[in-house]
Amino acid sequence: MKKSVFLFGFVLIVLASAFYFRSNMPRASAGESPDKPQQKILPKPFFVTYHLAGVHLTNDHKWPKGKVHGFQYDFKSNYSIASGDGPDGCEYILTLKPGHDWDSDMEELRKMFRGVRLQLITGRGVAIGDTPQEVERKIGKPTIVIKEYSTFVDGGETYENLPSYTYIHKGERHYQARYSFKNNKLVEIEFWDARMPSKLDPNGGCI
Repeated sequence: MKKSVFLFGFVLIVLASAFYFRSNMPRASAGESPDKPQQKILPKPFFVTYHLAGVHLTNDHKWPKGKVHGFQYDFKSNYSIASGDGPDGCEYILTLKPGHDWDSDMEELRKMFRGVRLQLITGRGVAIGDTPQEVERKIGKPTIVIKEYSTFVDGGETYENLPSYTYIHKGERHYQARYSFKNNKLVEIEFWDARMPSKLDPNGGCI
């Protein structure tokens, strides 16, 4: 009799232990294989922002005040912002810089952009005129630093390579922001974001 009671008690302990460990095991969510490893999505670092001069980088470049141009020019500050799609059409690009590349005379520009006042600042508070130290204080250490000024010639035109801070984040999308300096002051900002193409054209570009 004592032996039977002992065996019965032992079986109860084993069953209770099995239930405890099973109930405390992590469970897969609905529709997910329990053996499939979880894909870890890295959080965006603080420097990532899609707003430049009041324009959103990846939201079809929605312009302030209902403007639909892929370009705006502010006569008062002599700054322009322009959008682009990159060399293969797979990227969103916004560039804020002094002057403009618009192929129009000044009077035509005045008519098109009368009253335009660009916000010379990013969504993280980095502003044209900031020093490199101020940029780093606001959004952290850059991924790439170019300290030296240089020039190069292409097609008979001379171009500048300005000292710059570049910030890169490779998450679900590839984000890059470049802040360029002249005389130790921020003068140009470019945001770049690579999107996954829905399909490719015969030449390998995005559609």
